[in-house]
Amino acid sequence: EATQILEPQLLGILCARFADERNAVGKFILIGDHKQLPAVILQNSGQSEVHDEGLRKAGLFNLKDSLFERLYRFQLKEKSPQAVDMLCRQGRMHPGVAFFPNKAFYAGKLEALGLPHQLEHIETPVRFIPSEQDLESISGKTNRHEARIVTDLVREVYLLYKETFNPNRTLGVITPYRSQIALIRKELQTLGIPALNEISIDTVERYQGSERDVIIYSFCVNHLYQLRFLPNLTEEDGVQIDRKLNVALTRARKQLFITGVPELLNHNPIYHCLLETIY
Repeated sequence: EATQILEPQLLGILCARFADERNAVGKFILIGDHKQLPAVILQNSGQSEVHDEGLRKAGLFNLKDSLFERLYRFQLKEKSPQAVDMLCRQGRMHPGVAFFPNKAFYAGKLEALGLPHQLEHIETPVRFIPSEQDLESISGKTNRHEARIVTDLVREVYLLYKETFNPNRTLGVITPYRSQIALIRKELQTLGIPALNEISIDTVERYQGSERDVIIYSFCVNHLYQLRFLPNLTEEDGVQIDRKLNVALTRARKQLFITGVPELLNHNPIYHCLLETIY
């Protein structure tokens, strides 16, 4: 995922040379999506800022952006046709799964390639199952109600796929907190189905670049203050894009299940729009 690779991490490869001083790399291709999660950095904007005048003239103003993003912005500035054509064709998601992120984050420009799984008739590609606050959660980072909802959905998916169920391809679960991951795993063990202990349950950040036929997303929001920390916002052409939500919603190939507390999620304008669209 090129948007998660910082320029200093690429320098060793891109500046490589042969013994006779010829450039070892004549051409390179970056594959990524600037509307999904960037690299995780510990520095603030001031610490990441580049002060060398030569580098700033070359367009490098800070070390927290990826080369992918910088080249994309350059192409937009130069009105390059390559920038206009970027990120318009996608082969991962069924059109029903892609509907909301396409409308909210990609200005309706995403087009399905027409692969077999994108042409399947799926009655409900995206479904929201309302949950409730878990007021007994001390940290606020677990929700027993959502863990049970996830467990019920996992069992349904397993029974639906039966002998074709593949833990590494069929199903995955995404949730923001490791405490919720542990709780979901504990609930799944009660089902006594060995294959379900092997499915991937992870955070949004670690799921970027991955995909499954079916994805279950547990928001795990118990308090309003959590809504301040959950999104990862950027802006393009005056439109706010939640990079983290975009990643979560675009991991599913065929079907996406979402669970959360609607009374809380509706306080976030992007989540509110999502619920209005699918619920």
